[in-house]
Amino acid sequence: MRDNTYELSRLIMANKEQYKTVREFIKTSLNEISLETPADEQYATDGNCYESAASYIMDNVLMKRFGQPEEPHGSTSDTVLVHAEVTGQGHIEGLKYGHAWVEVGGIVIDNSNGNNIKLPIDVYYRLGQVGSNIYKYTPEETRRWILDSETYGPWELETESGY
Repeated sequence: MRDNTYELSRLIMANKEQYKTVREFIKTSLNEISLETPADEQYATDGNCYESAASYIMDNVLMKRFGQPEEPHGSTSDTVLVHAEVTGQGHIEGLKYGHAWVEVGGIVIDNSNGNNIKLPIDVYYRLGQVGSNIYKYTPEETRRWILDSETYGPWELETESGY
């Protein structure tokens, strides 16, 4: 994780004339991130983050038992599903709401709402203003929660806003 943060900082500093902010650097460097889209459109309460994150766990970790290739960002043993309260930006600045993503090998993978975001965990947490209201689930716990609740989540997360 430290190497990823250092590398990101080094790239920003090397290109500080071209990139005025970390967000601009990330947007430009990782074309998959749509930071131009207002947060309320990206992370609407009818978004698919819980399904997307749980499906990633099911498809890329639990299905490894059937011989699929290993995830390039780390071993499946360090992969977790995360449900957490994040703080909105743009039109919903300051609104705290629930969001889901996957963490593996020090990297966040967030494929919700058509995105393909892969960032170091500490950078993602800073951008999303992730606080301490976090629940992490192993792949086996994810499978059990899906079967028992018949939903992709959230299962235990309660947010300040109720979203």
